Amino acid sequence: NREAPCECRLPYKYYSAQVTQTGTNDPVVTVLHNDLGTVTWERTSQGQYTIVSNDAFTLGSTQIFFNQSLAEYAGSVFVGPMSDDDNIYLTTQSDQTDSDDEFSNTAVVIYVY
Repeated sequence: NREAPCECRLPYKYYSAQVTQTGTNDPVVTVLHNDLGTVTWERTSQGQYTIVSNDAFTLGSTQIFFNQSLAEYAGSVFVGPMSDDDNIYLTTQSDQTDSDDEFSNTAVVIYVY
């Protein structure tokens, strides 16, 4: 006797991707999973990026995580305060200076509750 598989709903939707960025180019994103709808990445200036959605991010209920191999990691990623449901603002730095080329096959996961 086998029980029927659970048709449970997770309490969140999520987006998972691998991100690489070089020079002045927009990030190159390989999406691994996406429950959120259309999500795009833009480079707005040196070390400044915006993750854009169409009301997919919920103020106060969105979490974002980054993971990169310590052997490759040279800089920092900072997430700016969210001011709307459409955008997440990121800054990458090396030696406390805004810099490009910090995303190198970086794993990114966004959870929206």
